[in-house]
Amino acid sequence: MHLELNIGSGKVPFDKTELPDSHFLVNVDCSYSVKSCSSIAEIENHLMKAVSNVKPFTEGFVFFCSSKAVDFLDSFRFKVDKITCSRYMEHVPLKDLISFIYLLHNSCKKDGILEILVPDHRYYAETLIGLDKVLPVGEINKDFLNRLLEITTEFCNEPYDPHGSIWTENLAKYYLEFEGYWQIKEITSVGRNSTYLDYRPYLKIIASRP
Repeated sequence: MHLELNIGSGKVPFDKTELPDSHFLVNVDCSYSVKSCSSIAEIENHLMKAVSNVKPFTEGFVFFCSSKAVDFLDSFRFKVDKITCSRYMEHVPLKDLISFIYLLHNSCKKDGILEILVPDHRYYAETLIGLDKVLPVGEINKDFLNRLLEITTEFCNEPYDPHGSIWTENLAKYYLEFEGYWQIKEITSVGRNSTYLDYRPYLKIIASRP
């Protein structure tokens, strides 16, 4: 059995036909309606049946759970093969980041994979410095305002869903490897050609659990 968690999965639909046989995916997001989701206990019950072959699954299966990430990781009893956090980690406050990274570590099997997608804040910092040198005077410059809005969004986001931590390639290595919880395998720049990522630069970070 192969088990994956998608933390902060949001409203992006997932086609379960993409899952290979005996693969299970648990999407976790507090924005989901509780009525249309499975509880942690229900998900664990399904997985126990799959493990014991009481209810064998011949195709991939997708669960949705309405829960805060911390609460789910604290309660879920199964170790997983992979955890995905797409556009989520930047929302974790810096003061809570290392403890959250430990929760991810503790929820994953040895040699399991963590895949993270976060804004490339170094790009935005360098863009801001350049923008600060060419402030428009006495005119409304739409290109300037759009770029300033993009920078502000990636550093701060909206008040109801703020960004709490800053990510660069070096900071990602510091956060994930500081306590030895994860070992980074690859960091790549993505997003500039992606409509899904609004053509904005992101860092895709792949790490493994030692």
